[in-house]
Parts: sequence; C-alpha cells; structure tokens
Amino acid sequence: MQFHERLQKYRKERKLTQEELAEKLHVSRSAVAKWENGLGLPSGESLEDLAAFFGTTQEELLADRETETIIVEKNGKLSRQKKWLIGLISLVVALIIASSVLLGVFLARGNESEPVGGGETEILGIGAGFNAEYEELDGDEKLVVYCLQAGETYEFYVRLYHRGSRDVKLGKGGVEIYYDTRLFAFDEGEYWEGPDRDDTPADEYPFYFTCLDTAAYTEILVTAEGYWCKAAVVIENQA
Repeated sequence: MQFHERLQKYRKERKLTQEELAEKLHVSRSAVAKWENGLGLPSGESLEDLAAFFGTTQEELLADRETETIIVEKNGKLSRQKKWLIGLISLVVALIIASSVLLGVFLARGNESEPVGGGETEILGIGAGFNAEYEELDGDEKLVVYCLQAGETYEFYVRLYHRGSRDVKLGKGGVEIYYDTRLFAFDEGEYWEGPDRDDTPADEYPFYFTCLDTAAYTEILVTAEGYWCKAAVVIENQA
C-alpha cells in the first residue's frame, strides 16, 4: 500500500474530511488533496505530525520516501499529460468555433479585411477540468463527466491558449468561474506559465474546489476573453 492510500485509509477511519484533517495539521486542504491524489509528499515536519495524530510511526506511513518520490513524479507526469490532452481537445473545439465566427465576419464585410493580433496577446481558446477520475458519456456529443466525492478537495485547472507578445501576462483577473456555492467551496491557486505547444503559448491557472454536498449533476462554467467552456460534475458520498 502506497503512502496516499494509507493516508486516505487512516483519515476515513477517523471519519474526517480532507479540510478537517488539514485544520488539525495546520496545512492547506489543497496540500492534503495532493498527498491523497499521489501528487505530493509531506515534509518531514508534516509527516511527524501525521504519525503523531494517527498514533502510528513515520516508517509505517511512509516506508520508502525515495520510491514514493519516484511514484509521485510519475503520477505528476501522467496528470499533466491528461490535462494537456483535455486542454488540446478544448482548444480544437474553440478553434473550430472561432474559425466559424471569423468566416461569418469576413463574409459579412465582403472583401474588407483588418489585421488581427499584431504585437498584442490574442486568445485562441480555453480549456478547463478537474484533476480527477471522469467518465465519457456518448450522445450527440461526447460528454466528459468528472466523478467527485463530497468532503474532498480537487485541483481544477484553467488553461488559456494565446499568441502574440510573450511579455504580456493575461492575469488571473481575466478568468471568471461560475459554480453553485451550495455544492463547492473555492480556493484560488497560483498562476504558472505552461510550456509552448505547437508554437502556441499556454497560461495555466490552478484552482481548488472542495465538494460540500452530493449532486446528481452540476456544471462549472469558465469564461475568459469572450471564450467559455464548462466542466460537468457528479458528486457522490464517500464510500
């Protein structure tokens, strides 16, 4: 059993949410979420606090830090690949929509044309999603539905694809997120600039949502610079 599995087992045996455990350890709930998702390991001090709280030893919780570190790095790589894949799909959809709009404008203006972009940053698309398990439902369109659990905290990322001056930072202020406050508590993460992909820079903004209640279906809507996307969510009780 790996560290993140042991930690989740001990927490659920105490009937604690991730937020409640974080408060007792004086860490952020996003830190606990990362530990339980296999995306991070606690510091020596936090590991000592965890062992004392659960009445066990540090060796029992984290038997082999070197091996666990390798596993966490692999999990992080897989997580980034999954996010890039979902983001790329969102970008393709956004580009198709944008192309249709531009074609309509061009046809409406006849032969008249104006330069686009220049030295300023031009948004090309937007993608968003949870770093969590999801299902693909077939219908008129393939719908991705994220399967979350009440009481848990999850990373939610927003990625903006753009072109133009790399000196221009889009800023988190340009991103708006709409969600049901009865179902989610919201934490703002830190901005980071993602690597170029096919010569298209991408700025990524990680956020954190804690699920407050169950829901058969709900959506989170993200808008930025006239673009939008949504994440479909099902929230279940913890097993």
